[in-house]
Parts: sequence; C-alpha cells; structure tokens
Amino acid sequence: MWQEHALTTGSVQEEGWSESWRESSQHEGPSRPKGALSDVSRWDRQLQRKAAGRLFARALLSATNTQRRAGAEPEQSSPRETWAACPKESDIHSKMCSLGRVDPFEVGYACRSIPDHQPEGRAPNQPLTRVWQSAKVLDHAVDKVVYIGYEQPIEVFRAKLPSGREQLLTTEGWKLWILQRSALARHPKKALIAPKILMDEDDINDKIKSADIPEDVDATYLQSEDGSRTYFSWRDVVASKSKSK
Repeated sequence: MWQEHALTTGSVQEEGWSESWRESSQHEGPSRPKGALSDVSRWDRQLQRKAAGRLFARALLSATNTQRRAGAEPEQSSPRETWAACPKESDIHSKMCSLGRVDPFEVGYACRSIPDHQPEGRAPNQPLTRVWQSAKVLDHAVDKVVYIGYEQPIEVFRAKLPSGREQLLTTEGWKLWILQRSALARHPKKALIAPKILMDEDDINDKIKSADIPEDVDATYLQSEDGSRTYFSWRDVVASKSKSK
C-alpha cells in the first residue's frame, strides 16, 4: 500500500510540474532548464536588494550632510597676517635728526577710525574740517612741490607683513587726515611732509600691538561723539577729481 501511495503521489507531482512547465514555456518562449531560471531569479533579487541598499545609504548620507551643514558654524576665515617692525635708515632725511621726507599718501592709517575733532594741540576740540586750513603750505616754484607742515610732526613707522609687503603707518590718524586733506586740496601737485620716523624696533612693535590696523590702510572713519561715522578714502577723492576734469 505504501508503494502504491508513493507512486500515486509521484504521479501527481509529475503532472503538476508538467503543467507548470508548459505554462511557463508558453509565456517565456524558448524553454530553459529549470535550474537556470532559478539562478537568474535569485540573481535578480540580489541585485535589487543591493540597489535598494545603495539608494538608502545615499539618502541617509545626504540627510546627514544637510543636517551638518545647517547646524554647523560658518567656517573661520584664514588668520590675518601680523605686521612687524621694519625700520630703514633710508626713510630718514638726515642722520642728524629722525625726520623724513615722504608723500603723505604713502603713509597708512594704523587705526580703523579717528575722532572728528582735534584731540590735542593749540586748538583742541576743534573740528578737523577746519584744522586743515591752518596747515603750513610752501609751494616750491621750481619743482612744483607742495611742502605741508603741522605744528607737531606726525610719528610714522615702517612695518612689514610676512608676505613681504612694506608700509609706512601711523597711529596718529587725525594728523594724517589733516595732512592728506591739505594735499588733496592742491592735487595734482606733488606733496611732501616731514614726519618723525621711528627707528627703534621695540617701540615700533609696541605701537603695532596696541593698534588695530585695518586691511585697507588708505581709508578710515571720522567718528563723532554721537556715534555717527563718515568714511574717508583719499583714493576716492583722487578718483572723483580725475573724473571731474
């Protein structure tokens, strides 16, 4: 009996496989071995799982990066170069004194702002816009050079950046503004001033440490007592004078 049941069961299975094979053959065209179909189907499923895994990983990485970008602090700019003392004897007009002969526009502001009034001197608290008129001006008839002086020589020092750039600077920005404005009033004549050139490296470095030197040393702000500020750049003034001609 057991043998008959086994034979019967085997016959039913064979009929089922035969029917499935015929249906599969009708839809897929040329017949393929059963094992080959099973391998292809398993390979397709593996590829689908890998593709889905890669897409999920990319989506997760993108979301993580977005959250990092949104919550991250802005990147800090590269550190600014530091000025250092760079005295030169060639800046001194005579070895008998520390005065030099320089163009007022070759001196830069070692300060971001200056008071809009004279802080010291014969006319303290007087607006700077009036002080410039009292600057001493000697127009040399031969070489057309304008020598601009002031009651107190302005202190100037030479500094250098690691990149190699050298610059004459002053922490007495309000004096420089008076001299530059006097020179601008007589532009395009050549102007010269006689500043006191600092030559001691320690003194110069102390000046640099206590100063707030801007990136653009050709410009500054005139600061009033009420907090308002007026921008000044001698380059802008020269440009406007050139356009008006």
